[in-house]
Order: sequence, then structure tokens, then C-alpha cells
Amino acid sequence: MLNIILSFDYELFFGENTKDASSILFDPTNKIMDVLDTHGVKGTFFVDTLSYDKHKEIGETDYCNEFLKQCTDMIKRGHEAQLHIHAHWIATQYNSKLKRWICDPNEYRLQSYSKDIMEKVIDNGVDFIGHCSESAGVSQKCIAFRAGGLTLTPEKELVELLIKKGFLFDSSVAPYTYSNITGADYDYRHVPSKLNWKISPHIGVNVDANVDKYALTEIPIATIKNNVFRIVLQKQPARIANPAPGGIGFIRNVSKGTLFVKIKNKIVDYHWISLDTRSATLIAGDLRALYRKYDCSHHNYTVALIGHPKMFNQRNVDNLRELIEILQNDNKFQIVSFCDL
Repeated sequence: MLNIILSFDYELFFGENTKDASSILFDPTNKIMDVLDTHGVKGTFFVDTLSYDKHKEIGETDYCNEFLKQCTDMIKRGHEAQLHIHAHWIATQYNSKLKRWICDPNEYRLQSYSKDIMEKVIDNGVDFIGHCSESAGVSQKCIAFRAGGLTLTPEKELVELLIKKGFLFDSSVAPYTYSNITGADYDYRHVPSKLNWKISPHIGVNVDANVDKYALTEIPIATIKNNVFRIVLQKQPARIANPAPGGIGFIRNVSKGTLFVKIKNKIVDYHWISLDTRSATLIAGDLRALYRKYDCSHHNYTVALIGHPKMFNQRNVDNLRELIEILQNDNKFQIVSFCDL
């Protein structure tokens, strides 16, 4: 069996937000939850709790009230709220004249701060989700973590803190991918060649800690090696990316690379199996390929599909509905949440 976690990074854009928070975050999240509820499946929302703290700091009560209300509601409706930390918020300042947040991409990684600050941020996030859970009348624990921008490395101190705080799972690794984005670089090209493994702070993300109890279980973001022929043979468009999202990210220095590198990236490199950009039929094909590759007929594994409400329009919502129906009608797959594991 291949277990599928439908995960959504619950966050604003980190540069300029060109629409109001309801249009960017709250409305699409409600539509996503409506689809999940209709089909009786749980979603997992990785909540960017620092955005709540920062808006509260400048007195943005409308945003904070709606954020708190929706996070409580998602738990009450049977979905999961887990922790997602975009550490750039720590140093971000609001420019009232420009009416926008001024972010520094060099302050993006939580591990760039002191251990005391890291611990305080994690504690505050856990407390926020705990408060939402208590308000919802549900005893849901915060047991899964996703690093902002997938920047889990360097992992030693961060993984130690997460284990200390009672976390059981990480879902920050997109196997066999890498990023050269300034301030948000990572390299997961050498992780274990298995779908799930243990990450110990002592030996790191690239070695399976196996039976070590002092470790996090990695539930990776599902990735697939591009297959041009399969994409070309799709009966419907392979990409469903929203052409007009409500904001933009940081302006970062990204290595452009040679023409060869660009072609290689499009044709043979690994990419996220993303709910934001890939059609339901393409995702289903991706998951069937993973099922065969890792012999899931004889082993139980779990992967997370990643999506972002801020990137969703109605087409993405409809695509999510189609994907859930495909998965529910295929006995190779089961939709689960972290608390089910």
C-alpha cells in the first residue's frame, strides 16, 4: 500500500501580496476543505504560525482573528494542523508607507538563528496549534514539521529540538532535488533510496538511522523523475498552474545555468509531485510509478503531496477533487494523515 498525505502549506506570499488575505489564503483554504469534507478524507495543513505572530505584533487584528478562526475550524472539521516555520518573519519589518512586508532572503533559514530563538519559535508554534486544538475540542497533537522552503539542513540542532518537543515526523525533504536559491539552498540528491527513513541528529538526513528511537521518521514530499513521453501522451493538459496568483515571492539570486542544464532540468531531473501545478491524471501516473518502483504491493510506505492554498484557483480545486476520486477508486492507495500513522 502507498499511503498518501494531502498536505498544504498554509501561508501568504513572502514578497508582495497583491490581493487581500481572504482571496490569497482564507477563501481557497475553505474551498480545499469543502472538497476534502465532501469525499470524507483528511487534509494536513502545515501552518506558518510566525505570520500570525508578526501580524499580531503590528496590530493586524482582522488577519489574526481570521487566521486563528480558520486554523481552529480545520481541526474541528477533522483535518490536521501541523507546524511550518518560515523563519524570515523573525527579521521581517512592515513598511506602512509601501503597505508591504520587507523581507530579507538571507534570514530565511531557521538554523541561522541562535538555538534559544529556534526553541522559542518552535514552542510558540506548538502552543498556537495546541490552542486551536483545545478551542476545537479535539486532542490533536503537533507531531509533524515542515521547514520553510524545505531548508531542513543543517539538521543537527533543529532535529534535536524537534525530538525534544515531541515531534515524530518530518516532511521537509523532497528526495533527489536541490535548490541553489540564495538563502534557501538545500541538496537532497543523496538521501537514502527508500520512501521512508529515520533522521537522527547524530548522523544526518543522508543516512537511515533505522531502529534508532532518537530520530524523526521522514515522510518525504513525493518527487518523480520527469518523463517527457508520459507527459506528452496525457489526454488533458499536464500543467494546471494558476496564471495569476495573488502575490510574488522574494527576489532571489538564482544561478541561471547553461542551456544544457535547463534542458536537463526539464527532461530528466526530479520534481515535486505538486498539487499546484500537475493535473490529476499526471499525479496519478506519478504515484503509480512510485508504487511500482518501491514495490508497494509488498511494503507499506507513505509520501506527502504538496500544495499551497495561495496558488489555488477554481481549476486547482476541481483538479484536487478529481485526484481524490482517482485515489479512492484505486486500491493501491490510501489517503491518510500523520496522526493515522
